[in-house]
Amino acid sequence: MKQIKPLFFVATLLLIIGATSPSGEKELIIKLQGEILVLQRQTRDLQESFDKWQGQSTASIQKISENTESTAQDISSIEDTLKLVQSSNSSNLAGTTVQLQKISEQLSRQGNSFSGITEQINTLRQELQNLGQKLEASEKSSTATSQSTPDEIYSIAYGQFTKGNYEAAITNFRTYLGTQSQGEMSDDAIFYIAESLFSLARYNEALQQYDRILSEYQKGDKYTPSLLKKGITLLHLERRNEGVGVLKSVISNASGSQEASQARDELSRLGEDSPASNTTSSSSSSGPPQSKKRPM
Repeated sequence: MKQIKPLFFVATLLLIIGATSPSGEKELIIKLQGEILVLQRQTRDLQESFDKWQGQSTASIQKISENTESTAQDISSIEDTLKLVQSSNSSNLAGTTVQLQKISEQLSRQGNSFSGITEQINTLRQELQNLGQKLEASEKSSTATSQSTPDEIYSIAYGQFTKGNYEAAITNFRTYLGTQSQGEMSDDAIFYIAESLFSLARYNEALQQYDRILSEYQKGDKYTPSLLKKGITLLHLERRNEGVGVLKSVISNASGSQEASQARDELSRLGEDSPASNTTSSSSSSGPPQSKKRPM
């Protein structure tokens, strides 16, 4: 705004000249004075606008400076955050790598363990196969031959009976009876033949064998068991009245025996009353059981 100052000198000079000039020139001077006044107002307005602009510019520059400083701080903060994120990601990546390595090692160990289990299973399977072959060979060797003694034949038959091989047991028990029809273990052999037939649901044949014991071995230790099983067999043959009568005779003749207890349970299941105990009859009918040593 320094260029505006000479205008004031010009205006002042013209005023002085106007005061000393002739009257003809006064109008021109007045006109010039008016223009100078206008120019002065414009100059003043320009000065005010400039001052206002300068103030606004200063404020704007100050604000821009502040914004720039704030932006710089934000950028610095963002850079710090990025560094922290990068550091955290690096740590997480390193930790993830370690975890993946551990998982890989665990999978490897589990794979080795699975291989070991598979080998154990295969070994057990082979052992079972060998055991099956041995059992099969043992079964074959358990068949009575013409060179077997009566005791050996009985032992083979009894072993087959306990394993549930009833057909083979019947065959070998009958072979034993063919060599020892009146031997010490004959009633036992007949009883196990009857039991095998009963287990095979061949009730009529089983009944015949029980009757044979009751007829031929009244003093033997298989008499009372055969009497009980006869009553149960009659029930299976739907001969209820006969079966109930036989069960009651078991209680009457051997009231303190295990067979008598079983007979009572069976009668109770059928809804039948049990007879009163008869200890005298029990001791005389059933007879003292003979001591036997079963060859095994």
